[in-house]
Amino acid sequence: MSALFDINSLFVVLLLMICNCSYLREKVEMINPKGAGLSGLLGVFAVIGDRLSLCISVGCIVMAGVTLFFR
Repeated sequence: MSALFDINSLFVVLLLMICNCSYLREKVEMINPKGAGLSGLLGVFAVIGDRLSLCISVGCIVMAGVTLFFR
């Protein structure tokens, strides 16, 4: 099943995108929050990850537990 049709998989994909973009922002110059297209989208994910790092970390831990114990 596609991650777009399952809400748990969609949350996992979004959390992973946010975590990866905020990590790679310093290493890859392509990620720019003021850019257009894919570069801008990845930049927005990086900004969300930087500003809400505690919430994203808790979300990753919760989704890891859900994935491990309830799937």
